[in-house]
Amino acid sequence: KCFVTDVGSNTPRADVPGVLTIPQSGVSSFIGPRDVMDGTGAMSGRKLLAFLTATAIAVPRSSCGVCLVDITGPWR
Repeated sequence: KCFVTDVGSNTPRADVPGVLTIPQSGVSSFIGPRDVMDGTGAMSGRKLLAFLTATAIAVPRSSCGVCLVDITGPWR
């Protein structure tokens, strides 16, 4: 799950299950937005949808991290 806050604050806004982050830059060179991949390890049997953590307008795409969302369900 992913912990979400407001910009400039540590006040919790959401705790999102099924969201994984890959904060390293350069990952977006290998995993593109809307790529769907099979999970491994603890996520085996799950389908994961990728999206970038920033827009290419804000930073170069090669500097973006990637988030993966478990799209298998069930959702709560």
